[in-house]
Parts: sequence; structure tokens; C-alpha cells
Amino acid sequence: MAESEFVTILLLTYDKENFSQAILRLNQDARITQFLDLLDGTAVHKISPKNIGNVVGALIDCADLFPEGESNILNFNTTMRVHRISQQLLRSLPTSLERFNILEEAINTSNKSLYVIVMELIFQSQEHSDNEDSFLPADHRTLTFDQLHKLQDAAVRKIEFWAQIGRLAEHPKLLPILYAWKNWGILTDCMQFVRQMIRDEKGLLAFLGAALQEPVAQAVAKQEKNPEWKNYLANVTNFISLEEIEPYAKAIFEGEGFEKLREEEQLAVLIFLDFINPNTIKILPKTTP
Repeated sequence: MAESEFVTILLLTYDKENFSQAILRLNQDARITQFLDLLDGTAVHKISPKNIGNVVGALIDCADLFPEGESNILNFNTTMRVHRISQQLLRSLPTSLERFNILEEAINTSNKSLYVIVMELIFQSQEHSDNEDSFLPADHRTLTFDQLHKLQDAAVRKIEFWAQIGRLAEHPKLLPILYAWKNWGILTDCMQFVRQMIRDEKGLLAFLGAALQEPVAQAVAKQEKNPEWKNYLANVTNFISLEEIEPYAKAIFEGEGFEKLREEEQLAVLIFLDFINPNTIKILPKTTP
């Protein structure tokens, strides 16, 4: 990315909508990762304090649409990169109340992202952890304990809204969002959503695909069964009993449309059924001679 283009985009931070549109265009051009890499450095300090809310708000609203990227010793994935940028901007503000107001506004006005909201609050909560690697004294934290919980409440309201309008079940990062709802919200509300979701074939496939994502990915890559996959059933039972979900999974497997499902969807059903060992009967369709 040319420096002149990068500087031009930074000049748009005076207006949240204009900056949002600019980074969405970069995402369409497959250049958003490059932009974030450039911003996560000395360039972030060139943003005017009065524009910090626009930048944090735009990044949080749009980041779920960006490629996830890889996190390793040399690279940060997108959610960590967005957190690093947001954190540098927030920490430049003198009070936790100013930081809280910006994050609360970003969460409340976001309509394109959920996962990045969840991850941002998980990152923020690490400052309040007893873990000595991430613990910070109270006067050095980005947010107070009460402010963090208020933001978690705001995130739960956003998750519940997505659930009500039918968007939550379609989110590619469904599982961590459900865990956030379970941990920060009312457990029975989260479990009732899952209970309703799995009664629909599309919803059940999405839930099993999210809960068993790692075993499915390993099965596709290695074409062999791993006994440790059974540990991932906890991602199911943390939200719904195996007995409740079993008849719906069996119905999909025994139905005529099973062979038409995508490979990953078939594997999610097969892996689930294999570990709960139900009595199933698969009637193969007749073929004409």
C-alpha cells in the first residue's frame, strides 16, 4: 500500500462512516490485513484523540467481515490486531470512563460484527485475571471491573438481538459467541436458543459444525478417526443434553437428503452419532438397473 493512500485513509477518521467505507473497500480488495499491519505501529499515534471513537467503532463494527488470519510467533490474527490497535488508542485517553464510553458506543452501534466484540471483552478481562502473566493493578487497567461487566451486559444484549432476528445461527464463529452468552448472560436464555436452533435441520447442522469444528477439520485433512474427538462433545453438552439432540441428528442421517449435504456437514453428524452410539438405520435409495 502506498504511503499516500494510507495517509489519505487516516484523514477519513474524522468521520466514522467514511472511515468504515474505506476499510470495507480495502477488505473487498484483499488489502485490509496490510492496512491493519501498518496501523498497528507508530501510525496509530497520528490519529487525533477526538477521532479515536470513530476508529475503534469502525474496526469493531467491520472486523468480523475481515479474513481471520493466522496467529503465530510472527503474526497476529485479525481479532488480536484489532485489539492491539484499539488498545493503543484507548490507553492514550486519560480516564477509564472515556475508554468505557468509546467501547460502549462501539458495541451498541455495531451491526456487522459479534465475534470481535466478544474477543475484545475477553482480552480486556485478562487484565482482571489472577493469572500473573496478564494481571494488572487496578489503577493500571483499561477499564474498571464494573465497567467491564457493563460492557459484557451490552454484548449479551447484542447477541440476544442477533438471535431474535435470526442472524446468530448463521455466524461462522457461533461457538465462542454462545460461550460468551452462557458466561455473561442468563444461562437458560442461551440454552433455550440452542434448543430451538437444533429443531431445524439447518440450525442443527450449524450447531454441530460449530461444536465439532476441530474434529471435522481433522477428519477432512487426515481421513482418520481420533479417539480424542470425544472431548469435543463437551461443546454440545455445555448447551444441550445429548438425549435432546440425538433424535434430530438421527433423522438427518437417516433422511434421503443426507448424501446431498456438504462433506463437513455429513462429518459433523457422523462424528456426533459415532460417539453417542445410537441405533440408526440408513436406507439407501434404490437405483434403476
